[in-house]
Amino acid sequence: MFPITAEIKEDLRWWTSRDRLSEGKSLHLLSPDLSFYADALDQDWGPLLGTLETSSTWSPEQRRLHINVRESSAIHLGLKHFVKLATDRTMVVHSDNTTALSCIRKQGGTHSFSLNEAAKELFILVDQNQVRITTRFIQGRVNPLADEPS
Repeated sequence: MFPITAEIKEDLRWWTSRDRLSEGKSLHLLSPDLSFYADALDQDWGPLLGTLETSSTWSPEQRRLHINVRESSAIHLGLKHFVKLATDRTMVVHSDNTTALSCIRKQGGTHSFSLNEAAKELFILVDQNQVRITTRFIQGRVNPLADEPS
């Protein structure tokens, strides 16, 4: 037995809302319109959307976060930067971090509160902007597009 906090109740309401339950999930593979790459390093992060790129540095507090959380955050922050270009489109998210991609595919996780929160923020953003996402692992050594801005 464990207490159900206000935050847990809020999450349960989201998952059980009539709109959420009736929207369904396509069994067809998504055919992406856009390719998105993101990567996080110790000092900075960088996303690419097609030929558009941006980058930024981590704050001192963010630098102390686990690399999996920074990778997930780089995906979220990058998508947030490019969200107007991705609205009502399907995007494939490329990353060299299997944990971040797994959290996206599973729409969260139970092993890490921080990773679950990062996934939650990402899915609120994609939900609000009708962005459909799929994921693809890309090895770091063949991911120069993501390493370049970061």
